[in-house]
This record gives sequence, structure tokens and C-alpha cells, in this order.
Amino acid sequence: MNPKIFGRKVGTNDAVTQLVTPRGGSNDDPNAAAGMLVDHLVESARAAVTHLREGGYEGYVVFPGDPTHYGFTPEADFVYPAAAD
Repeated sequence: MNPKIFGRKVGTNDAVTQLVTPRGGSNDDPNAAAGMLVDHLVESARAAVTHLREGGYEGYVVFPGDPTHYGFTPEADFVYPAAAD
């Protein structure tokens, strides 16, 4: 499964919708055992979010198996994993 990116253009009243599903590896990926799959998924999501942020979008990323919404704005990238207080 891949992360999903939801968002909308900043300053609009549009509903937040799914914008992107970055392509990552699969559970059959030989790098998964080394933890490289998670790193690749985060890198893929970060690259997609960078383009959205540059285009003036805000939103959040949802990773498979993790219910947390990792928010982003044009001014700030998402933080994964979320910082603990």
C-alpha cells in the first residue's frame, strides 16, 4: 500500500480531496526487510508534497497502517513520524 495525499488550494473553501497516491514499493519488495520500504514511501510522499506546496496547496499525508494525518502547508512540510510532546 502507498501513502495518500489529501489537500486543497490555500485560500479556497473547496473540500479537501485526495490529490495524489505516490507510487512506492510493495510488500514483495526485497528492501522491505531492511526498512528501506518505509524510507522510500516517505521520500516519495515528500517529493509529491513539495510540488503541491510550491503550487500553494495545504493538506495532509496518510501512511498505510497509520491513522495519523501528517499536515503540510505551503510554508511547512509534513513531519513523519509526528514529534511526541
